[in-house]
Amino acid sequence: MSNVEIKDDYNIQEAWNRACGAFAQTAKADLTASPKFTVDEVLDQIRAKQDADDEKNAKYKVAKDAISKTLTFITLLGGIAAQGASMVFAPSSLCFNAISYLISAGTKYKRIFSSLAELFRRISDVLERCKIYMRLPADAVDISLRKIINEELVCFVDICALSIKVLNGHKIITALKVFAFDSDEGVSGQLGRLASLVERESQMRATLGFESQKTSEKVIMETRDGTKKVTASVDKLLSFEKKRDADTLAQRLLATIDSNLDIPSETFKETQAIYKRYLNDQVPGSGEWLQNDSQYTGWVNSSQSGCSILGIAGDEGYGKSFLFSTIVKNLQGVETETGGDMSRTSAAYYIFDPEKKDPSLTKALKVLAWQIAKFDMIFRKDLASVKTEGVNQIGALCEQLFGKSYNSDSTFFLWLDGIDQLEKQHLKEFLEVLGEWQEKAKTWPRFSLRILLTGRTETMDRIKTVLGDGISIIDVASKNQDDMIKFINSRMDKMENLSGSSDQIVALRSEILESLIEGTNGDFVNVGLLLDEISSKQRPGEIRDVLSRSGENRSDTIVRKIEYLNETLSDEDISDLNDLLTWVVFALRPLTLEELEAVLFLKSRESSLRPLAQKIRDQYSSIFRIAATSVYLVSDSIADFLREKSDPEGNGENNSWDDTGDVSEAEVRIVSRFLESVCDEKLFKKFGFDEFFQRKLKGRSIRVGVDPETAHLTIVSACLEVICTKDSPNLDPLLPYAVLNFGEHLELVDPSLTLPRHKIALGPQLVKAFADPEVIDRWWALTGPWMRAQWIYQDQYPDILLKWLQDSAVTKKISEDQRQWIKSLSSKSDLDADIMEHVVTVLARRWLQGGVEDIAYMFDAIHGYTTKIENRKDSTVERQISDPDAVVVEASQILDAANWAQKRFGLEALGYEESRNIARTLRDYGKYPEAIEQFKHTSTLSDKNWFSQWGLSQCYVAQKEYNVAIEIIEATKKAIESGEMGESDVFESVLLDMNNDLATLNNETGRSEVAMEIYEKRLREVPLDHPTALNLIVLLSKEGRFDKLFEFLQSLAESIDEDSGYNARIQNFHVHYHEDEYHDALFASVLSEEHFEVILQYYEEALAAAKGQFAKQIKSGNVVLEWAFQLCQIELMHRIALLCRKHGANNPDRMKYANDQWVHILEINGSNDEFIETKRRIAASQMALFYFDKAQSDPTNAAEYIKQLEWVSNTKRENNDGSIIGVHPTCLLARWYALQGDNEKVKNLMRSNIKVSLDFFLDDDPLNDWQGYNSLAMYLMFAGQDEDALAAWSLVIPTNDLDSATETTDGEKEKPELEGPLPDVCDGDCGKNWTFSDDFYVCKVCCYLSYDLGCLERVRDGSLTVGVCKKEHEMLHVPPYDKARNDSIGIGSGKVRVGEEIVLVDDWLQRIRNEWDIPA
Repeated sequence: MSNVEIKDDYNIQEAWNRACGAFAQTAKADLTASPKFTVDEVLDQIRAKQDADDEKNAKYKVAKDAISKTLTFITLLGGIAAQGASMVFAPSSLCFNAISYLISAGTKYKRIFSSLAELFRRISDVLERCKIYMRLPADAVDISLRKIINEELVCFVDICALSIKVLNGHKIITALKVFAFDSDEGVSGQLGRLASLVERESQMRATLGFESQKTSEKVIMETRDGTKKVTASVDKLLSFEKKRDADTLAQRLLATIDSNLDIPSETFKETQAIYKRYLNDQVPGSGEWLQNDSQYTGWVNSSQSGCSILGIAGDEGYGKSFLFSTIVKNLQGVETETGGDMSRTSAAYYIFDPEKKDPSLTKALKVLAWQIAKFDMIFRKDLASVKTEGVNQIGALCEQLFGKSYNSDSTFFLWLDGIDQLEKQHLKEFLEVLGEWQEKAKTWPRFSLRILLTGRTETMDRIKTVLGDGISIIDVASKNQDDMIKFINSRMDKMENLSGSSDQIVALRSEILESLIEGTNGDFVNVGLLLDEISSKQRPGEIRDVLSRSGENRSDTIVRKIEYLNETLSDEDISDLNDLLTWVVFALRPLTLEELEAVLFLKSRESSLRPLAQKIRDQYSSIFRIAATSVYLVSDSIADFLREKSDPEGNGENNSWDDTGDVSEAEVRIVSRFLESVCDEKLFKKFGFDEFFQRKLKGRSIRVGVDPETAHLTIVSACLEVICTKDSPNLDPLLPYAVLNFGEHLELVDPSLTLPRHKIALGPQLVKAFADPEVIDRWWALTGPWMRAQWIYQDQYPDILLKWLQDSAVTKKISEDQRQWIKSLSSKSDLDADIMEHVVTVLARRWLQGGVEDIAYMFDAIHGYTTKIENRKDSTVERQISDPDAVVVEASQILDAANWAQKRFGLEALGYEESRNIARTLRDYGKYPEAIEQFKHTSTLSDKNWFSQWGLSQCYVAQKEYNVAIEIIEATKKAIESGEMGESDVFESVLLDMNNDLATLNNETGRSEVAMEIYEKRLREVPLDHPTALNLIVLLSKEGRFDKLFEFLQSLAESIDEDSGYNARIQNFHVHYHEDEYHDALFASVLSEEHFEVILQYYEEALAAAKGQFAKQIKSGNVVLEWAFQLCQIELMHRIALLCRKHGANNPDRMKYANDQWVHILEINGSNDEFIETKRRIAASQMALFYFDKAQSDPTNAAEYIKQLEWVSNTKRENNDGSIIGVHPTCLLARWYALQGDNEKVKNLMRSNIKVSLDFFLDDDPLNDWQGYNSLAMYLMFAGQDEDALAAWSLVIPTNDLDSATETTDGEKEKPELEGPLPDVCDGDCGKNWTFSDDFYVCKVCCYLSYDLGCLERVRDGSLTVGVCKKEHEMLHVPPYDKARNDSIGIGSGKVRVGEEIVLVDDWLQRIRNEWDIPA
């Protein structure tokens, strides 16, 4: 048999060649030839020969499960073993062949299943320990581990070969042995060898610190420009998910809060990305010492109400932020709806990003409040009415955000990292707030605040001085030794010079560990810098020399590191490094590798042959680190050091890193002698003349460093050069940064302190950027809202620019015409002159003559500018200072802007193109009557007016005049095809789009056959047109043309997408996975078992492809597509589960398969991802529904189903927003016990939810009481208390007065339509909606499904295909709204009917509190 040894030159192909030869000799079979049958086919053949009794079937299932489990691990390990190797046959394929041969050899034995099950159980049990690799891409596995994994697979093949030898032996003897495969023939030995290999692999994995290093999450760096290009499917996903989320009350409230608080959800994404980065870079086990720290545990576990503050102090580089991320990770699970005492506990965190330099405490507090609102329903309700616009005082803001909670029984954990970055005034105000909170806390009945602050020691000392005993501070430097040991060991494990296990290496590692811990006083950055030095040393003496300096300050280590770079790098490499340092230190956001490549190209105007990433790894790794695709300094201390070591005079003229000119020793002696004659010895040494002369003698003409005085000016000049340069592939990556940020950099440069020569050089570029139409067209191609805000709606940057242009040095080298233009900008007599006039003229041309897609944004810019000029002339004219809403824009304003542009262009009349674009603008702003007239006028200006006619048709579509639109499009299409509009070939794509419009319109008007014909023709011409494919699928399903639908689905497999390699059918699943109508159409097509198998197969193909894409995106680092395909997987698993449940109620295998899909979804980590967590909540709800229904229909096994229901109910689901779907499993469990009469269990399960509902009535705002009644009605219904539930429903009433009426023109009284606050719709998709309680039926089992009577009857007779619950489910009928009856009862006036009794609402609510043991 093969006996593969791991050698330094280990060759995987050779190992498998030997293994295949050994297999052929032992098993008499060619392992490289595919067997006649697959594993499943052989198993099914064996099963067919067995007796069809339950015992045999059970043994078959056990065997198949064991083999399937083994196959999973073989697939996983095979992919890892082959990674990076050139293989003729994949290892996993060879293993599959071996399994097939083994099982085929057993087909002649009746009792084979038991033996196969035992053999593969033993194998899979051994391989079970390798399941860690399921969470990793194959290329993330160390080469040493891949060698051992390959050995494991070879050993597995040997086991199969020896087992085949057993089966091919004497039949009788073999049968008597009952296939005890491991009793002889060497099988036992190979099983033992496999176990030892896995153990060996496990040990090596542990040594490498494997799992912790490779399972890090990818970080999405949210940059200021935010213009990353993603696929259209991702865009659709985002808009769809936002739309879906907005359909829930909780999400609507959160959206309101988000809007009121200046979009904290977007800010939180940045904080979340930083948090994930900290977790990613963290050494496993960091911060475990906190669990034994009395200060920390006392803060976390305190059960008393009040305000408890914990601080973590330490200077930069001591691990505060990493410790902070550990605390967040450990305590995020604290978010629960209620605690044991029914108090609600929520947590929120914010990280002040040192890279962003945006230490806004107001922004941080809003983010904290927004996070709390996600978890706490009552707080969410209170916060939704808070408006913070104009509130700038920290105390007033805190009162508005959190003040209403002081009388609640909630506990808020608020965590802030980097408090030292705050502005002094904000910090002062915040400390005052903390002091006030601690004082007020004495009066809080049950409310608790747990505040965590991290900051540098100096700041924390100041906080301690102010708060005194009110804060407990942990000095991280004195406590982080355990973390430091882990960090040093982790780094040493990765060093080649410290690898091995010899006595010398072990002793040296121990010496390094001891010296660094003793000498660095907990400074991780200094330790990291020293370890970098150590990693480059080859001799113990050199390492000890580094260790001898471990007691020095961090700055000394940085000096040595920079000096090492000065000595080892060439002048050119140092020059590149200085350019990179200038940008990395002074840029306004982290820069990508691509952007920095452009920076270097800008200097030399040619690309380097070495990628920057490689250069950083090879030469600059001691200064820079790469995270995701961005470049950072390895420590902020390097930036601080570089700033401090700048020119002491601040004139930018005598920088030591930019010395030029060669000198001789004689010249040095002359100058040195002169200086010694005029300086005493102390002064001579103070200026460092000796070191300076030594550098000059070394011939070094440039040194590592930056010039803080000119850094922003350097960046401004580079930005302008990028802006003014014609399109260049090498510079284009830097253009977005230049466009968005050069104004802010310009603001940071003081013209009065800038040298004249620099101003002279800058002047022509500045003028060109704002006066040259070609240049303006380049940099204003990025027409995002921030451009209009920075340069048109606001005057900050234009005023700064004007200040520069008024400097004589700046305008020294510009033309006389340009000088006269700049002079006019300051003239009080020429009020039309403006620094932005040439920019806006270019935008106006683009608006009226360019045919741009974003035509409304072009108008916004023109309108903003023209109102600015008019306001300058007449202060009563309102200036537009933001993008206007469509409803407030008047048609006259659009026409006025067009008139301004016409005069600006010097046109006597507007032509066809200008008129058409005015019509387009009117249409985009919803001014359809005016747009129709404008399009009609435009059509008279040209014979080739197809574009304006098409635009005219779209106006009629917007007004739902479909037949008119059809007539216009058909006439236009006919004119194009006849050649009246020009060569018809030019219009190929236009005709396709027109046909698509015709199909949609014909479908809307009931002419489905016409629509179908158009769709089919389009798809014959463009097979990968996914939107058209969706339209056709939905239409075929709607028309009941299922045979044709299946033909179409089959035909899609013939078209292959070149980019992905998948066929059009799979692509359609991936593009439309979030479209309900797509899945509804496929589900409706299942009319037989054969149909079910086909549709299921299509879903499984798409799911397998999505998983492949998910793995591919992880490997490529594309976190956006990685996330999109993860959602795609989840949705497809969910749909497969629904499909199997719908068509497998009496099929246990299908029901198990469905549940398996939901279990997989629940196993996905959805923390901090609201989309994924929503899918997990839906999966939990569906699983709970399944177990509840099974328990009701199968009383014999009800106990087991309820046990499963309890498991689902207890499964942790992150970020529960308080919506009913989040607690639906618990509600169903309560309903089960209510039906059994176990009221005590019902109360224990539902008490916290009932309490949350009752807490809505504690404030003085009656306008939000309906939310409490709504949730109370649902929870009481699940608890089996229908009378109380109906009473709660009856209090959700209209908010307008039925008696109020308006008088019409003919004198009649017109009563208003009643409206209430309830956002409810009929789940029968009939279009019915309710805003108050009025004659609908609520399912007592499903998750808030409600129907009108018509749709309920369709549920009962099985004709309803959407929003379906089971016809066996009980319904709660909420009666019709009757104002007269309500008035007689006193509903709306403090009374309510409960059953047949009329009581005061307050008494009724108090009775509920008493019955549920909820304290007032």
